[in-house]
Amino acid sequence: MKASLLGAARTVFARDGFAGSRVADIVEEAGASNGTFYRYFDDKRQMLMALLEQLLDDFYVLARSPWDPSDPKRSMYLTTKRYLELYQDGSDLMALLVEVSQTDAEVRELWNQARGRFFKRITGALERGQQGGVVRADIDIDLSASLLGAMTEQFAYMSFVLHVEPKRSIEDVSNAIVDLWARSVLAET
Repeated sequence: MKASLLGAARTVFARDGFAGSRVADIVEEAGASNGTFYRYFDDKRQMLMALLEQLLDDFYVLARSPWDPSDPKRSMYLTTKRYLELYQDGSDLMALLVEVSQTDAEVRELWNQARGRFFKRITGALERGQQGGVVRADIDIDLSASLLGAMTEQFAYMSFVLHVEPKRSIEDVSNAIVDLWARSVLAET
């Protein structure tokens, strides 16, 4: 029943936003009672946190995926493609993350920590690449990681949450992002 309530919450949050949703709407969507809801959750915010933590855990697993220094473009492509797929699949939750982070410091910190893990992965890959001569020696690694990560993140938000970018295949977008990244940071492209 807990999973059913979480699924219903996700549906209601996507439809009404977090601020516009009510526990009554969630239990109605789940076909459950208020008592059942309160057996598992204190309030709708606790449900939101459970949903966001699961999504961000999925991104964390991605951030820990292996990096192949012998084929940096392939590693960039696979990571970028998976990132965009996760973002697209979780676009409703990403919209909630942006909405609620504006007024909830704990949600904002949760997001910042998740972003930090992902950007740390980019920074580490760039550092290893510099040490191996694959990444240009003249770039500021921390700034480059932030800029390249933010570019990808913002494109995903504009495409999958706001739907203002023309619809393109994730493969085409991943290739374009990798091309931009490679031209920016790799010693040879």
